Amino acid sequence: MDSNRHNEEAVRPRLVHLKDASDLDVADGDPDIRGWDLRTLDGEKIGTVEDLVVDTSLMRVRYIEGEVKLDDVAQETKRRILIPIESARLDEDEDDVIIELSSAATRALPTYDGERIPDAPVDGLYAFDDSSFFGARRLGREATPYIAPLTDSHPRRMDGPDERLL
Repeated sequence: MDSNRHNEEAVRPRLVHLKDASDLDVADGDPDIRGWDLRTLDGEKIGTVEDLVVDTSLMRVRYIEGEVKLDDVAQETKRRILIPIESARLDEDEDDVIIELSSAATRALPTYDGERIPDAPVDGLYAFDDSSFFGARRLGREATPYIAPLTDSHPRRMDGPDERLL
C-alpha cells in the first residue's frame, strides 16, 4: 500500500456529511432522522431531512441538512439549507424535526451548496448544546455519542430504503 494513500485515508475532516462517512452511522438505540419531515414552529411542513453533518471529533451531529420547499408569493422554491442542531428538536411521535423558527424566518436561511460546510469551533464536549434537540430521550446519556463507528453487528444498509425509517 502506498504510504501517501494510507495517510489520506487516515485523515478525515472534522465536519463531514454522514452519507460520506462509510464507517459511521447513527448509534444503536437512537433515531436516524434522515427522511423525517422538517416542520417550523408554526407547524408548517417545509421539507425533509436529507443528511446530517457530523463533528467527528465529538461524534455528534452539528447540522441537519434539509431540502425545503417554500411557497413564495410568485413561485414555489426548492433548496437545501443547513440547520444548526441547537435550532431544532425531535418529535419522535410524528417522526418530525421541528425547526425552532417561523416559516418566515426559515425563508431567510441561506441556501446551502451541499459541499462547503461552515466552520464550527469546538472547545470540548459541550461546545454546543444539542440537549433541546434530543429532549428527555438522551437524559443521562448526554456524554454518549449520537454517531458511532459501524461494527459487524450494525451494518449500514446501502440497498433500498433504511428499514429503521419504515
